[in-house]
Amino acid sequence: MRANGVVVLEGEARVRSVLAALQAEEVKVKRNAEVLAAKGVEMHGVMERLAAQGEVDVDEILGAGSVVQNQLLEVIAEEHALDDSIYYLGKALNAEKVELAAFMKHTRVLARELFFKRALLKKIQLLIQMNT
Repeated sequence: MRANGVVVLEGEARVRSVLAALQAEEVKVKRNAEVLAAKGVEMHGVMERLAAQGEVDVDEILGAGSVVQNQLLEVIAEEHALDDSIYYLGKALNAEKVELAAFMKHTRVLARELFFKRALLKKIQLLIQMNT
């Protein structure tokens, strides 16, 4: 009889601890639901504000502030493209997909163009520094 009483007391303690854990979890869920509702209201406000703005010009957002800065962005992109082209030509040569003569010819042309792009890049950077 005594053993049954101990088992019942242990079971009661476990039930109480599970109940306390569930109550703590319920508090967390209610807090998260409140945050979710607040963020939903905030999201709807942002969506209404964006809908009222109308059409957005992507070039205006992604473009630079001036003609010189746009040119700088274009030259940097071209420089990276040339650099990547030379790199992949080298990989093609190592994989024996391109003959040495063709590799040398195209690499020379690309390297020359890359040299001029880098020189133009330096000039543009100096011009921007002088204007600021």
